[in-house]
Amino acid sequence: MTIEYAHPNWSDSQSLALLIASKITAVLSIIGSGYIVYSMLRQQVAQARPNPSDKIHNRLLFGLSVCDVISSFSVFLGSWMMPRGHYNQITIWGDVGTWATCEAQGFMILFGYQASGVYNVLISLYFLLFIKYNWTEERFKKYDRWFHGVAFIPSIVFSTVAVIDNVFNPNFLFCWIGSYPNDGIQILRGERYIQYLLAGFLAPVLIGGISITLMMVMLYRHVSKVEKQAQRWVISSDQPHNGYASQVLRTAALYIVGYFMIYIPSFLNIVYIEISSNCSFLLYFINALLLPSQGVINCYTYLRLARKEKSAKNRNMDDQNCPQGSDVIVGVVDEVNLSVGDILAQKGEVSEQHIKMDDHNCPRGLDIIVSDINEVNSSVGDKSDNNDERLSSAIQSRQNSNSDDSACFSVSMNFFEFLGS
Repeated sequence: MTIEYAHPNWSDSQSLALLIASKITAVLSIIGSGYIVYSMLRQQVAQARPNPSDKIHNRLLFGLSVCDVISSFSVFLGSWMMPRGHYNQITIWGDVGTWATCEAQGFMILFGYQASGVYNVLISLYFLLFIKYNWTEERFKKYDRWFHGVAFIPSIVFSTVAVIDNVFNPNFLFCWIGSYPNDGIQILRGERYIQYLLAGFLAPVLIGGISITLMMVMLYRHVSKVEKQAQRWVISSDQPHNGYASQVLRTAALYIVGYFMIYIPSFLNIVYIEISSNCSFLLYFINALLLPSQGVINCYTYLRLARKEKSAKNRNMDDQNCPQGSDVIVGVVDEVNLSVGDILAQKGEVSEQHIKMDDHNCPRGLDIIVSDINEVNSSVGDKSDNNDERLSSAIQSRQNSNSDDSACFSVSMNFFEFLGS
């Protein structure tokens, strides 16, 4: 079979590498986004599991995954959708389509990437409003339809207008916004493709990237400020303190890096082609490899959050209500110059039944001390009713306290005052 390639400066192996790379990444993206869609639908129909649609973040991620499946599948079809012999007047490997299939492919790719970009911005906005401005899920639900409408409606309208104006034409990898023929001599289709590139892809990518970056910076600064305030309640210890600000930073960086990995190579590739009227193999290859990778990054983020949620559920722990709880107690333990074994020998056995607590407000705090106490191999005396009464009073004070870090600190100090008295 004779294969003709799009650029005289590209070797056969380079051209074939471009065609294969985009299909491999597209398949992986379809699998990743498809798994998210399947997992959420499975949880929704399962009666024993919570409905994922109750959380707006999951609904936004679901919409993002659906759009990515559409765009990634279109990228996978690649040159198969091109009309034969209509790219630079030569035949590309696999161009067995028609003008109708080419326009359909361009429509799905543009719609998918426009809507996905909007969903990325909306997810970042969700985290900012939820954490910094204390929006509740009930408040988010009032704007749920608006969120999805903003993602879908403009993308569908713009892509439809682009089809009507004949701006979807054969490219090397797939049908995309451009002119035909693209030799710059006589344009038969897509005379206004530059305007569509600017308004439909370049400007949205730039605005979306700036918006996501600003929102994630605001979120991290807010969490850092809250963490510094919470540090006042943490007694210093020899062990380093792992702040939740660093965790937020990692999550924010994942969203930022994911967005820029997908859109910026394509942005730079388009700008380079339009300015130099030439094609860079390196930019083209990076674009072909990363552009359809949205589903891979989404799936990694989804599995990462799901794993953390499952781990937190197994520990009966809610970090959002009292993130510093265990660190407070650990700090106090390090500062107390008393032997737990001696205390037990003097006061009697302190059983785990006596120190039940509200796990939703101060997770794992007293559980750490219970574990330390249970490991002490010491003889115990008779239980003291007075000790039980004072311990019950401390726990009652904990249950009536607020869910902030100062309340957790108060409970831990009451407990240690009881042990040391």
